[in-house]
Amino acid sequence: MTAILRAVHRSRIQKTLVVICRILVGSLFLVAGGHKLVGNVSYASIIELVVGAGTLAGVLIALLPIIEIAIGLLLLVGISQRQSFVSAIVLLATFTIALVYSSDAIPGADCGCGLPLEASVSVAIVRNLVLILVAIAGFVLVAPTAEDSDLCPS
Repeated sequence: MTAILRAVHRSRIQKTLVVICRILVGSLFLVAGGHKLVGNVSYASIIELVVGAGTLAGVLIALLPIIEIAIGLLLLVGISQRQSFVSAIVLLATFTIALVYSSDAIPGADCGCGLPLEASVSVAIVRNLVLILVAIAGFVLVAPTAEDSDLCPS
C-alpha cells in the first residue's frame, strides 16, 4: 500500500512539474510571438543576417510570430505536449545560435521577444539556455502517449 501511495505522490509531483514547465515556456513563446506580431521588427535584422535578405528571410519574418504563438498556445493548453516541447527546444536552440552569430555583426542586437531581460545579448543567451533546460525537463517528464509511439516506430 505504501508503494502505491509513493507512486501516486511521485506522479502528482511529476504532473505539477510538467505544468510549471509548460507555463514557463508557453508563456514566453506567447509573449514573444505577440510582441513580434504587433510590429516589433527588430528580430528581422537578425534573421536577414543569418539567412540573407530575400524571400526566405521574408517568409521567416512573417511566420515566426505565428509559429511562436502556436507553440505557446499548445503548451499552455496542454495539447501535443511532447511535440510542442521539442518544437520549443529547436526554436530556442536556433534563436540562441542566431543571437551568438549576430552579436558580433550587430552590437546590441535585440531578439525582439519583448522581455525585460534584454539588457544584453549575453543575458538573452543565458535566458534561452535556461529555457532550453526547462523545455527538456518538460519533455522528459511528460508521460509518453500512444501518439508518441506513432512518431518513433520500432
